[in-house]
Amino acid sequence: LSVVPGNAGATEYENAIEALLTALFYPALLHPFKQHPIHQGRKRVDITYANAATSGFFHWVGLHHPSSMIFVECKNYGKEIGNPEIDQISGRFSPNRGKVGLLFCRSLDAPDLMDMRCRDTAGDHRGFVIVLDDDRLSLLVAEKKAHPSSIEFPHLRQLFTQLIA
Repeated sequence: LSVVPGNAGATEYENAIEALLTALFYPALLHPFKQHPIHQGRKRVDITYANAATSGFFHWVGLHHPSSMIFVECKNYGKEIGNPEIDQISGRFSPNRGKVGLLFCRSLDAPDLMDMRCRDTAGDHRGFVIVLDDDRLSLLVAEKKAHPSSIEFPHLRQLFTQLIA
């Protein structure tokens, strides 16, 4: 939350997101790989995680949707994100790598519209993108603090359920 939005803080934001997610999602998600090259380096993913979950939310996702890797994109913009950012992360998906991703941004002026855009992507069979701004991320952290050993992540499950409902 202390990283200033904007291009100058992009690397710091990505590093902060990786450190937080690694702590938050362990042991379900392992082996963070920053600036992960795909397509022989023609494209990159900000962060990928190996989905090693044997129970909980990420295990449930893996039972029903390709998610051997969980993709993370970090947008430290001082403005609203939209379809181009959703299209970017969904363009990294594949049946072999996985089709589930988390898109982080600083704020959402219209969260309902963003959720509809993500439902459109899921409905078009282009994968599952959950958008998490600072407020939504804070809810995940609060859940983990309240239940440190839990890997259920009810807020993520709720957002994912909206994609498939």
